[in-house]
Amino acid sequence: MKNTNIVALLKTFSRKEFNEFAAFISSPAQIRKRDVRKLFDTLKNHYPDFDRENLTDEKIFASLFPGKKIDKPKLSIAAFHLYDAACDFLVNSHARNSKTQSMIALLEEFLNRGLRMQFEKLAKKLESELNPTAFSLSGYFENLYKFYDLLMTYHSRNQNFHEITFYYSRKTECITALFLLKRFRLSMNKVFMRDSYSAMPEESPLEKVLSQPATDSVFAEGKGNEFIELLRPVYSAAKCFEGEDPDRWIEEAVSSYYRNEAMYSREEKVYITREILNLYLSLIINETDSARRKLLYRKEFEFIKMLVDQQLCFSIKDKYVNLAMFRNIVFTAIENEEFDWAEQFITEYSEKLKPSLRTSMLNMSLAELEFERRNFEKSLGYLSVVKFESPILKNDVRFLQLKIYYELGYLEQAHYSHQNAVRIFRKKASSDPGDNSDYLNFLDFYLRLLKLSLSPDSYELNNAINELNRHDCDTESKNWLEEKFRALL
Repeated sequence: MKNTNIVALLKTFSRKEFNEFAAFISSPAQIRKRDVRKLFDTLKNHYPDFDRENLTDEKIFASLFPGKKIDKPKLSIAAFHLYDAACDFLVNSHARNSKTQSMIALLEEFLNRGLRMQFEKLAKKLESELNPTAFSLSGYFENLYKFYDLLMTYHSRNQNFHEITFYYSRKTECITALFLLKRFRLSMNKVFMRDSYSAMPEESPLEKVLSQPATDSVFAEGKGNEFIELLRPVYSAAKCFEGEDPDRWIEEAVSSYYRNEAMYSREEKVYITREILNLYLSLIINETDSARRKLLYRKEFEFIKMLVDQQLCFSIKDKYVNLAMFRNIVFTAIENEEFDWAEQFITEYSEKLKPSLRTSMLNMSLAELEFERRNFEKSLGYLSVVKFESPILKNDVRFLQLKIYYELGYLEQAHYSHQNAVRIFRKKASSDPGDNSDYLNFLDFYLRLLKLSLSPDSYELNNAINELNRHDCDTESKNWLEEKFRALL
């Protein structure tokens, strides 16, 4: 039973959800459909871990059907019915927790039943609750569209022509705003995948609709329009991702977010700020001028400090802080030499990471921090206890280890680790060359660094520095490599 769907699902239930599910399966409606209480009562003794030795098919079956020989198909059917009930519970919980959608559904029922007084009273109440601070932008536009659609139908049936025209216009605004929101975000996702994962999905015929020129005139002329102002940070971020005057558009994305911050729900603030962080990351990746890159890192860090202060670095829907987000925050702070701030963040927020990754990410972050503080032995100590639970951690460990070995003068270990890393990344590159090019470039430069550290040559050192600073040279830890070459020079 340990690896069944029902056990996997019940493991995700909070204590409150688990108790509510117990009440749900005891309701008359659920019992009439299928009585699953007996299996639930057997499994609930194993909550929340479900990893005890007694959780075997034989013991579960014996508790359900005492004295009978185990029948695994029969047990599987019982588990399926309980899983089905748990899925019904989640759907019902979602509907119950979504007050607005429930009200819209009730409004539609009043409309279909011709209950005018009840419809008008509920519509008035619903209108007061439909504001962007209560939803994501996507949810706001979708719910508002449904609401206006019902109002238009209501007035159409009652031949209120002025109201029909008004709500038609409002519906059109909602659906257009929703389309633009989705379009901007899809275009940003595409560029981000290209820059971060060297992946460029094939364009479908329908996707060509999204590739039409941006409606710049709408945003230039539409100042003061509620929907346009709500969309402005996303529009500006999309323009920046498209590569048009990035300095102007990233400033506009940030300033319009701060200007309209009070209009957004917490969920939407998380969406928009993540898009802006991705924007900074993309600009930093593609920036070749070191001074310009340093300025971008500083601006990104100032933005990150605001996110952490307002606890926007994770969504309330997220059970844990995202590993990539945590790593980006730590690395950005370290890049800006904000070591004390980074240490405080690591200490406080590592507790919010997924338990299986928590210890390794904590030690990996502290290893990076101590490396930048030039406490190389201490850094190596933290690094030695990091486990490879994530591909991100694997790469971070390999490359930090190589840098520590060089700094400590452990050249034999450095050569061995380098050869091992080359073997791994060349194997990966054979199937996905673009995704590993910056790592392979680092390994090539690192080998040159090891050789030149034994026999320095000013001509070769200058060549290496010039190659590192070429526009098309994507290299992991480029600044560190250049620093080491210059030190030898």
